[in-house]
Amino acid sequence: MVGFTMKARPLLCIAALCGLLSVARANTILLSDDFSGASLDTTKWTTLLPYGGSSVVQSAGSLTTTGRGILATVDGFSDPYIINGAFKMLDGLEHFDIALRTDLSVFGSYNERAGVIVTFVKYGKGIAIQEYPMGPDSGSSVVGLATTGEGGYQFVTGETYFFSIFDNGSDISVNVNGLNILNASSSFATGSQIAFYSREFGSTATSIDAINIVGVPDVGSSAVLLGMSLLGLLGAPKLAKFKGKIRV
Repeated sequence: MVGFTMKARPLLCIAALCGLLSVARANTILLSDDFSGASLDTTKWTTLLPYGGSSVVQSAGSLTTTGRGILATVDGFSDPYIINGAFKMLDGLEHFDIALRTDLSVFGSYNERAGVIVTFVKYGKGIAIQEYPMGPDSGSSVVGLATTGEGGYQFVTGETYFFSIFDNGSDISVNVNGLNILNASSSFATGSQIAFYSREFGSTATSIDAINIVGVPDVGSSAVLLGMSLLGLLGAPKLAKFKGKIRV
């Protein structure tokens, strides 16, 4: 990735925000949390702990999900929206999943959530977008929508990654560190909540630095993706000055 000087970053910030402002309504922050409080904000979040080793812990400005501990929004969200934030995977076997359009029902024996799942894979080195149908015994199988393939995106344990996901109800785009990685088309949904969780092993964990959910008008994805990409270029410094501060 092209490097940028500290003097260039403020200019990039202005350009990124202008890109988003060009397509966003005023006051469209739907949810914002930098996890800096003493405890989880239960007006925004609920948790699910399917295994004995599952946990969701907020501490020192970040939230850690371990062993399939699930952080889920209390409210549902109408598309189109952008989810952005920063995470780091803390174990070599980790998968970090973000469930879109979910009702939080279970799919399969590994306690995945039904909906459209964006998976960041440390073990296997890739990113995928998939449909997970309702019910562990539904008789339906996972539908793959898009993937980098194994080895298509290599994550480093303990390194912070900035992500943005755009969902307008029929199209989904995934951006990591300023690069548009995957695009898929699907209208599949089981609900309207959003969930974040780690892999099912008790030792695996992901630390989340910040989450923002931003409503945008349904004007097409081009300008939104431009703003996402520019903001992604700023994401490398761990959102230190931008945690919970992205406003459009």
